Amino acid sequence: MTSDAPAAGSVTPRVASQMTAEDFAEDEGGFDYGWPDANVALADPLFSNLLMGAEVNAIGYALVRGPDGGTTPMLLLTGEHEGPLRDVFDLFARWQLLSGPGAIQIEIAFDDPGFRVAVLPDARSLRWRCCGFGNVSRPSAFNLAWVKGIDTRSDFLNSLADYGRSPFAPVYLGAAIAQIDSNGQPFACDLDDVPHLLLPSVQIYRRPEDIPAGSFLAGGDAGDDTISSGVDPAMVAAQRAWRLPSIMPKTIHVLRHTASGRQLVDRLSADGVARWQVEQAISNVRLAALAEVGEAPPQSHWMETHSLRLGHIELADQTVDLGAMTIDDILDQIRRDTRFLLRRIGRCPATESLAAGQTAIREAGYA
Repeated sequence: MTSDAPAAGSVTPRVASQMTAEDFAEDEGGFDYGWPDANVALADPLFSNLLMGAEVNAIGYALVRGPDGGTTPMLLLTGEHEGPLRDVFDLFARWQLLSGPGAIQIEIAFDDPGFRVAVLPDARSLRWRCCGFGNVSRPSAFNLAWVKGIDTRSDFLNSLADYGRSPFAPVYLGAAIAQIDSNGQPFACDLDDVPHLLLPSVQIYRRPEDIPAGSFLAGGDAGDDTISSGVDPAMVAAQRAWRLPSIMPKTIHVLRHTASGRQLVDRLSADGVARWQVEQAISNVRLAALAEVGEAPPQSHWMETHSLRLGHIELADQTVDLGAMTIDDILDQIRRDTRFLLRRIGRCPATESLAAGQTAIREAGYA
C-alpha cells in the first residue's frame, strides 16, 4: 500500500502514538480537536487463512425457497476440507451478530472465460467491531480480502448480476464440500447444518471498468482508507467543527444559545480569539477536570483526558457552570491549545504568549 505525498501547503500529521514524553510536557494540556487521531481498525487475517485452509476452489449455486413460495439465490463456497470451512462460517456468523447482516462483503468480477471472487469484511462494519460507534473519532481501516480466480462461469452469474440491479437483492451464503458422483462428475454437497447467512447484496461487475476504485478486484491501494498524509487548514477546521459538538454537545449549546454563553464569547473576542477557540478551550478545561489523576506525569494526565475525548459524551442533564472558570483560565487554555497545533505544523513561536500564538496561527492560515 502506498500513500500520496502531502499536498502543497499541508503538513504530514504526527498522531498521538508518535508523541514522546517531552511532547506531552511541552503541550501543557493543550489539544486541538482538528488534529488527526490514531484510531485504526485492522482486519484479522483469520477468515482468509481459514478459506485457504479449506481450499475453496469453486462456487456453487442454488435457489432457496421461502415460506411464501418465493426464491432467493444462494452462493455456496465449496471447499475440500470441512473443518476450516465450518470455522470460517462460525466467524462470519459472529461478524453478523456483532455488526449486522452487511458485515460480509462479496464482490464478483467477470474475467473471461471465468470470474474472480473476493470475500472480505465490510469496512464500515469492521470499524464498528474494532472501534465502536464513531461519533467522535473516524478510524481508518486496513482491510483484507480472500480473492480467488475461477476458470469457468455459469449462466447463473449472469442472472444474479441482473437480479442484483434491484434496490433490494438479498443473497444467501452457504458452505459446501466438493464431491464426486458415481459418474465421476464433481458436485457441491451443501453442509445443511451450517446456517445459511443472508447478505443484503452481492456486487457483480461484468466489465473491468465497472469495478470501483478501492475494490480488491481492481488492485492498487485496495483495503487502505487511511487519512490523507497531508493535513491542511480546511481539513483541521472541518474535523474540529464535527468533533467538538459530538463530544461536548451541552457545553457547545450553552455557549451558542444562552445569554451567559454568548456574553462570555463576546467578552473573550475582545482579546482577539475566535469562537471556536473559546468553545475548544472550555471543552478542554471541563474534560481535564473530569480526568484528575492526582500527582501523575504529564503524559498520564494527557492520556486520561484523551480517553475521555474518544469515549465521553456529555449528557443533556449535566451542569455547565461557566462561572467555575475565570477569563484568565480560558485564555491560558487557548494559548496552550494554539501552541499544540502550531508545534505540530512547525510554526510554534519562541515567545509563549497568547498574542504570539494568535499571530502565528493567523499567518499559518489556521485561525
